[in-house]
Amino acid sequence: MLTIRQSTEADLAPMLAIINDAAQAYRGVIPADRWHEPYMSAADLSAEATAGGIAFWVAEQDERLMGLIGIQSKGDVALVRHAYVASNTQRSGVGTRLLRHVLSLATRPVLIGTWAAASWAIDFYRRNGFTVVSEDEKNRLLRAYWSIPERQVETSVVLADARWMHQAAESGLRMVVAEWDHAMEGNDADKIGRYMADDWIIIGSDGIVSGKQEFLGFVRSGVLRHDVMESHDMDVRVYGDAAVVVARGISGGAFHGRPFYLTERASSVFVRRAGEWLCVSTHLSLMSGGGA
Repeated sequence: MLTIRQSTEADLAPMLAIINDAAQAYRGVIPADRWHEPYMSAADLSAEATAGGIAFWVAEQDERLMGLIGIQSKGDVALVRHAYVASNTQRSGVGTRLLRHVLSLATRPVLIGTWAAASWAIDFYRRNGFTVVSEDEKNRLLRAYWSIPERQVETSVVLADARWMHQAAESGLRMVVAEWDHAMEGNDADKIGRYMADDWIIIGSDGIVSGKQEFLGFVRSGVLRHDVMESHDMDVRVYGDAAVVVARGISGGAFHGRPFYLTERASSVFVRRAGEWLCVSTHLSLMSGGGA
């Protein structure tokens, strides 16, 4: 029967053998300047297991190690490190069991780094609910949470679990709303339009519906001017590539020469297209005592 337990010092030798056996799959696949023999030394593994802060877990059957996986706490995330299964027991569910075990222990979002050329590893993590992050985000994460050479940063990918993806999407949306508010205060129609889908509509607190081009036309002509645009008390809800953002909005300026200062409940629907969040609709409701 397969059991999963935390590793001991006595496991280091068979763990090292599994790592260097399984890593043969990288030979001729990853960049030649990243390959070395052995792939991991005994000293490096020992350092990772002691001073490196990585908690290793092993899969064992009939007193023989079948695979290993490490998990490392790094501030607000956990990193899966050194996940390997012996080559003669791969595709038998050992890797999945190990991964699910450490994920059950994680109390924070989980990130995994691997070689960009290791398509089989990327496919495995994708099947287990992970998503490859963007190139820019990958570079930022590898430099923030890993201690690896720049060449390895260039030739790696990072995958994130659903918790991290959700938090990243929520954080990204908050930033988009803040930037959109700033563009509104600058009365820059081109910048304002960058945050709107082409079919964006706005339903004002007076019930009037306007489209993107009409709204931006008001801005360009000076008919609509904002001196104040702020979003407070944001509630962000992400549903894959769609999201709803509800906020208490404060806006001030002039429309057709008539000054206004309003406090409204703003409900906006965003969709993610080509990695960018775009607003498709905004609905404004005047809050009690919200001005005129």
